[in-house]
Amino acid sequence: MTISEQMYLAAASRPLRGTLLLLLFLGSYYFGNPFSATPAVPGKPTKEDGTSWTSWVADSEQAKSPASNSSLKLNELHENGPRIRQATMIYETDKFNSVYERAVDSHLRHGERWNNPTHILRHDIVDAGFFNKPAFLLGIVINEMAKPYGKRADWLVYVAWAVAGLPRWFDADTVLLNNEVSWSLFLPPPEFNEINFLATKDQNGFNAGMFFIRICEWSVNMLSEVVSLRQFKPTLELPFYDQSAMLWAIERPGYEEHAVYQPHNWWNSFGVQGQPMPTDRFLLHFAGVDCCGGPESKGTIMTRWLDKMDINPDEYSTPLDDLTLPAEVKEFWSNLITARKTMETADQWSMDNKYEGNDLKAARVELRQTMMSEADDFAKINAGVKRMENIMSDASKRVDGDR
Repeated sequence: MTISEQMYLAAASRPLRGTLLLLLFLGSYYFGNPFSATPAVPGKPTKEDGTSWTSWVADSEQAKSPASNSSLKLNELHENGPRIRQATMIYETDKFNSVYERAVDSHLRHGERWNNPTHILRHDIVDAGFFNKPAFLLGIVINEMAKPYGKRADWLVYVAWAVAGLPRWFDADTVLLNNEVSWSLFLPPPEFNEINFLATKDQNGFNAGMFFIRICEWSVNMLSEVVSLRQFKPTLELPFYDQSAMLWAIERPGYEEHAVYQPHNWWNSFGVQGQPMPTDRFLLHFAGVDCCGGPESKGTIMTRWLDKMDINPDEYSTPLDDLTLPAEVKEFWSNLITARKTMETADQWSMDNKYEGNDLKAARVELRQTMMSEADDFAKINAGVKRMENIMSDASKRVDGDR
């Protein structure tokens, strides 16, 4: 199926309005009771029945019922890895419409390469500006959760594209450079099945222009809070609109343990005005371009990059084996596994030796917080691990000396 034959998702707005009204009614419950559910066991993709929710899905054999496979680990029902969908919004973009559509095409081509259906919202769902994004994503997640086990997607990747009439520094767009890199490369390994949200940071902290969110009940609850936040906490300051609302949600107990930050240069690269861009980049995010008196407009800069990709598409299509990215991702998760094991070891050692020193407790709290808010800083994670190891070593010597 060609890109031009992709089915766009404008018809999704009507059922979503009903969903949102129900969620607003129930929203107060979630504010008092956020909880994290076990991620849904994913299944293999099956061909869709032509609904407006999907653009296309690859053929696959029917998955077994998870009821008869309760011992299987997450993602083991897939012979080709986790099942992923993409989502974005693009509308009211007359100023650079052709440029934005070309940017969309770069993601559709990537979706075709890896059998990732693409959801595109082309008009408002609710009269709420930026909050159309979490409403749109909530509808997709709920739609997937309504499917039987074995037919649900596992992850949704939100990719920032274009909506006009909003503050310019939020008018963020992306161009995907390397079709040889799959979104699945960045997903948590089985040791971190409780991670439901992957994010990156910019100079302001959490960046909601791009992120990964797992298809599970945790995501329904989190997005419900984001959508209804303005109604239930109208005095709460949200300087970055939906981005601030999402940050408020994922930093709450019950949510913060299930989100992690990855290095932004992996799949959310900024700073695109300089030339040349390193050829190991996977994706470029044009956030903030032309918002602060720059010499060139966003459309001009994006056009230059899109022309570059049209003229020489292989320049950035580097095979995965020739990139350092897989090793970096492996190191990222290895660091977090080491940090987790270090905390578990410290807990067991403290219990066995009846050690109640505040130094070890404080180091553990600090390392746990670093894992949740600064996992993208490899040096800080490793330093936290080393600090705990040193404290345990010194404490162990003292305990042995007292015996």
